[in-house]
Amino acid sequence: MVCVCTLPLHPSPRLTVVVAVDGMSQSDLNMLRTYWQQGGLRTLSEEAYQTQVTFPHQVYGGDETLATMLTGVTPDQHSLCMDYYYNRRDRKVYPTLKDDNYTGIGTSVPYSPQAVLTPTMSDRLRMAEGDDAAIYAIGLHPSTTIVLAGHAANACCWLQQNEEDGHWQWASTSFYHDGLPAAADEMNMNGHINELASRTWMPRMDIAMYNRPSAEERKAKGFSISQQSCLTSTPAGNTLVIELALALQEKKNLGKIDSL
Repeated sequence: MVCVCTLPLHPSPRLTVVVAVDGMSQSDLNMLRTYWQQGGLRTLSEEAYQTQVTFPHQVYGGDETLATMLTGVTPDQHSLCMDYYYNRRDRKVYPTLKDDNYTGIGTSVPYSPQAVLTPTMSDRLRMAEGDDAAIYAIGLHPSTTIVLAGHAANACCWLQQNEEDGHWQWASTSFYHDGLPAAADEMNMNGHINELASRTWMPRMDIAMYNRPSAEERKAKGFSISQQSCLTSTPAGNTLVIELALALQEKKNLGKIDSL
């Protein structure tokens, strides 16, 4: 997930990028450190200031954990205690951020950040800069991307598989002022998303080099995965998030202009 923010009236920083990487513990990073290429995580590891964040409660790594990090308060204050909830009226399970007061764009499930009761990092930025700031959040999944966007982002979009034809597309919610950004709509229309999803992913390294492979996987010489069925769990999903973030930065001139 990526949140791209611009601060037009401030000489530094003019552009802020917040990246949330899910599923990588510190031990995982340490184990893979020797395989990192120049740039990216290696640059962050060697040059960036690092600090550990501790929580005063048990965390499980879902929406609740991200909301705690981005709001600075615990679940009893920001209200997200789980990713889903059970509705006793119809005996069905729904995403915690599902909100029927809004309309889904490219998805039949409407979402909003209204269930988050405290300001997020993006909201604080909006409070400080008003309309002079531009905030866009892009991610793989709706709830986590919406938590990253907060209440005051210009737009928020995530990858969604079409229920009718199974094609992947960028989706959003009518909660945000800009709806689905033009850059995301262009990617939906030009076929690039599904061209990338149709490719077969073959890991670059031998399976034994990856963390915790099963006994069957260790015996196999290699494996490949069709990304069409699980795009958001493959490298192609991350590639699309980066491509859209860069496209928005270029089209919106984020960090390059004095006024919006």
